[in-house]
Amino acid sequence: MKSIIKFILISLLVFILEPQIAIWGTLITGLIISIFIYTQGIKSFLEGFLGSGLSWWAYAYFILDGSEAVISSQIADLFQVSVPLLVLLSGIIGGIIGGLSSLTGSYIHSLFIKKEKSPSPYYN
Repeated sequence: MKSIIKFILISLLVFILEPQIAIWGTLITGLIISIFIYTQGIKSFLEGFLGSGLSWWAYAYFILDGSEAVISSQIADLFQVSVPLLVLLSGIIGGIIGGLSSLTGSYIHSLFIKKEKSPSPYYN
């Protein structure tokens, strides 16, 4: 349940903040949400990757749809890729950025919030 809430929060906040503060919205959102809603390691990375990647993909698709692919086709020609691949790459790049910021947030959380040790020598 915590993972779903974290995924939805990251997706919505990145989608809202992306037009205003560009890439910093993705970085700050993943970092802050992961500090307060803690999940470990790869799970934290995947939540940030999927949440941010989905938001970046949707935003790139809306820009493509709104501009009738004029700017997108010129950028795709510049990088010698197709327009749908450019939209997909945008989502992947946003996902990697969001995943790494979310992973950093979970590491910061674990740095300052220590788990209590179990009194049993057999259970950590």
